[in-house]
Amino acid sequence: ITSTAVLFAKTSLNLPTSSLIVIAILSPLSGLIGALAVPRIQHLPSMAQFHLTTHRTLLCLVAFATIIPLWGLLALRSALQMYLLACVFGFIYGSFQAYARSCFADLIPPARSAQFFGLYSVTDKSSSFLGPFLVAVVTNATGEIRYAFWVILALMVVSLPVLAKVDVQRGSEDAERYENEINVLAVEAQVLPDEVADV
Repeated sequence: ITSTAVLFAKTSLNLPTSSLIVIAILSPLSGLIGALAVPRIQHLPSMAQFHLTTHRTLLCLVAFATIIPLWGLLALRSALQMYLLACVFGFIYGSFQAYARSCFADLIPPARSAQFFGLYSVTDKSSSFLGPFLVAVVTNATGEIRYAFWVILALMVVSLPVLAKVDVQRGSEDAERYENEINVLAVEAQVLPDEVADV
């Protein structure tokens, strides 16, 4: 989303470099605010009726994020709108990053957290390549970068049912069971849990 929005701002809206710098400042600043504000919103007494777990909040954030490509497709026409989009994107994306990692942490055994978060980082970086690649394909095929927002929207919509199917409770139980098995093997082999795979 970030690269597409910046390219769109530069090529379609013809924004100067100074405006791109403002966007580059607004987005992470809004991300910081989102990462701090969304957990507070989640735990407000008025939100208790929705039973917003980490997983449900993450789903809501992805659903809200579909606003961004829709905005790009339907209404993004001026520098002011681009600044507003940068703020909305940053707010959602900052909290999304925090909740995605928190949800992932619930699904992995603590003794193997380094390996699993290493894998998370690799897949995160590969998506940073795949997204711009698909955007480039669509832009080259159509001659209009605005249509690349359709790709982003489609990826988000497809991810929603997949994410909704994740059973965090069962995943957490499986991770705990695996952790206990590793600890038993470590005691039997008289090694640290991290060294079990090397035994």
